[in-house]
Amino acid sequence: MKKFIQRCSNSPTLTCSIQNSFVSDSGQYWCENAEQRSNAVSINVTAGSVILESPVHPIMEGEAVTLGCRHKTTSSNFTADFYKDGRLTGSSSTGNLTIRRLSKSDEGLYKCMSGHEVSPESWLAVRSKSNTGGGVTPENPVNEVVFPAANKQMTFLLHIYVLLWVSIAVVLTLQLLVLGLLYWKRQLVLLEIQMTDPSKDLDPVPNKVKKNKDAADSLSLDFETNHSKNPEKDEDEFLPQTFQSTHW
Repeated sequence: MKKFIQRCSNSPTLTCSIQNSFVSDSGQYWCENAEQRSNAVSINVTAGSVILESPVHPIMEGEAVTLGCRHKTTSSNFTADFYKDGRLTGSSSTGNLTIRRLSKSDEGLYKCMSGHEVSPESWLAVRSKSNTGGGVTPENPVNEVVFPAANKQMTFLLHIYVLLWVSIAVVLTLQLLVLGLLYWKRQLVLLEIQMTDPSKDLDPVPNKVKKNKDAADSLSLDFETNHSKNPEKDEDEFLPQTFQSTHW
């Protein structure tokens, strides 16, 4: 849980001291400056007489680290057992446990036991070497990357933009499906009508065009009928013209 330390907020220096620490002061600590944030360190405060001294910062793979079991009332060396994630990992008559050539498998929660007293657990973080060479990749699960507010806003706008285009594509697809279904249904209706009444004209030619065509056919028929009824009259009109042409 993130909690702001009021008594250190107005400190003019880069350090923050906690006087008369209590068990409630245990937890993860870090400092922030504008949009930047430091690595978190774990601080454990116990009311018991046994504590475990361990590095608060991550240790790089391949290096060595020494864990110390300290007794509040005893300054001399004493035998201590060391546990990692609840399992016994080693014992020491000097109260110190050295792990040579750290690996990622050594990362975890450590505690020590002296007699019947047990220290609080402390997290040992191990950094892995980068595959590109020389770099170090932090593996502490407590560490967090703080992005500028502008980057978060750009990410949000990008998500909205993608969602908008996806919605448009879905709407267009649904419209095409509806139009296709309507056209298919219309074709089925026309086919059913034609199968039920084959003599019914399904020609989509307008009635006005048909009427004009029928009128033209009727006019042609009347002209032929009149011409066939008066053949003698036509010949009489033609003969005088022929006679006059001969007399001339």
